[in-house]
Formats: sequence, structure tokens, C-alpha cells
Amino acid sequence: MTTGIAIRGPGAGAAALRVLQAIEMLGVGEIGGFAVFRAWSQEGGGLLSSVTQRGGSQGLTLPEGWESAPLAAVISSGPDRPLPLEQFLPGGPEGLVTGHRLPSGLTRAGVALNTHVFDLMRRGQIDQPGLEAALAAEPGLDAGLIVLPRRGPVLLANAPRVAARCDCGSFLWQSGEQAVAVVLNSIAAPALTAPALAEALGAIGIEALGGPQAGYGFGALPDRLCVTLAAEERIDLDAAGMVTAIRSANPAFQRGRPGITAIYCGTPVWQGGRCLGRAVSEVWADVDAGWLTAPAARQFLWQRSL
Repeated sequence: MTTGIAIRGPGAGAAALRVLQAIEMLGVGEIGGFAVFRAWSQEGGGLLSSVTQRGGSQGLTLPEGWESAPLAAVISSGPDRPLPLEQFLPGGPEGLVTGHRLPSGLTRAGVALNTHVFDLMRRGQIDQPGLEAALAAEPGLDAGLIVLPRRGPVLLANAPRVAARCDCGSFLWQSGEQAVAVVLNSIAAPALTAPALAEALGAIGIEALGGPQAGYGFGALPDRLCVTLAAEERIDLDAAGMVTAIRSANPAFQRGRPGITAIYCGTPVWQGGRCLGRAVSEVWADVDAGWLTAPAARQFLWQRSL
């Protein structure tokens, strides 16, 4: 498993999905396949779950109340993982345990590591030194964990085998009862190291909880949009991040074809009359005489200028 996400705070469910979507748009590697989303919501009826073997965030059918859940976690990687997928993210009223690599790997006692740690959390018998000790006691295990309790400190640690990798990134932020944690490996992103990618994703999670603006913004194509031929490439967004205009020098926009790169990487992004950054992910769409018809996967990321 290449990424684990854990978020606590009002709207944690929506924030966790947003971070997963950002990973899929920013990164390349074992992503966009299997995913497990779990959240705890007293008002929503307890433990909420959704799983998929393929499609990542787009393959999930999320249950009612997921967006407002105050406790949420995700684990995701490539497609077709062993069933049941819920084994990779145990959860209950006490909290959730996610991670990366193989968090359900068996300890020397023959117990799944993440289940063992979840039981310790459930009994109030785990803290940061305790988690580090539990992982250090299993040096051969290929696992890293995030422990997300309903209350108290969020914990994050890697087993020695994972800590020795050169492609891992992690992020942990806590402020009062709010928290955002991310672990990842085997994911590449243009111009970003794994630690920098984890930090960028963490900032997106914090912004989704109502915190300061992250370095990346989300945009989306409407169902239908007319493209204007122009010498200067430009994407205009409204305040909600919806594309209101695309200007492009590409003559292919004026001809009908089944697929075109409607959002082109590097195109300047304008909002509120100012150029604020550039697109860093792309969206394909169908075009007919200058009119784009957007597919279901029409979100994109843009990087804010420093």
C-alpha cells in the first residue's frame, strides 16, 4: 500500500477524500487502484465504510454522512488486493488505524500488526513510544502505521524495514483536537521529493479543515464549456474553483474529436482578475466545434505562485 491518510476534525471525511484526490492528481506510481475509506460518525450511525479494488477515489461509493464525519482515514494503492479490503484499515468507536506498505502483516505472534495496535488503542494502552517500540520489535515487517484515536495524540511510526527506504514521506500536524497525518512511499511527483509531497498533501488536508491556504488549489471543468482561440493560454476560475473560461492557441479545439487535453499542464490559472498560478494536472474532454464536454473525472490541481 502506497499511502495512508488520517484526519480528525469537523469535516474530516471530506478532507480525507480531498487529500486522496490530490495524491492521484499530483503523483504517479501505485495509486488510483484499491482504496479503503472509513470514518466514524456518532450522528451518522457509527463506522462508515467504502472500498474499491479499482479507480481509487473515483471507485468509492461513499455512505451517507461521510463528508461531515469528524474522524476519517484512507489507505490506497494499486488495484486488486486481498479480500476483505477492510483488513487494511481496522476501526471502531475508539478510532481508526491506517498506514502504508503492508500494515496488516503478521507479527511473530501471528497477529495482524494493525489489528494488534488497534486493540492496544481500544484499551488505551498505546502512545508514541509504545507504537515505536511495537514496530521496533518487528524489524522484518514491511509496515508503517498511523493511529487515529477519537481523542488524544495521533501517532505515526514506521517499522525499521520501512524507515530504511529512500522513497518514504510522512506528515503529522495536530492543533487542539484537529489532526492531519499522511504516510506514503513509491509515489513520484514532478519536482517534489517524497517528504515534500507528503508535506504538500498535509497542507491540503489542513486547508480542508478550515486552516490556511495550501500551495495547491483545486479546479473543475463544468459539464459544458466553450473554448476561445487566443494567442495567450489561460484558464479562468470562479471563487468556487469552477472553470469559467479557457483560452487556447490549439486549433484542435475548433474541430470535433473524441478526446483533447482540455486542461493543459503549465497553463496559467486566473482567479478574481489575477494570475495566481499554473495547472499541474490535466483533464481530457471531448470537443465539438469549440465546445468541451467534460467527463466525470474533471478535477485538476493548480500550483499557487510563491
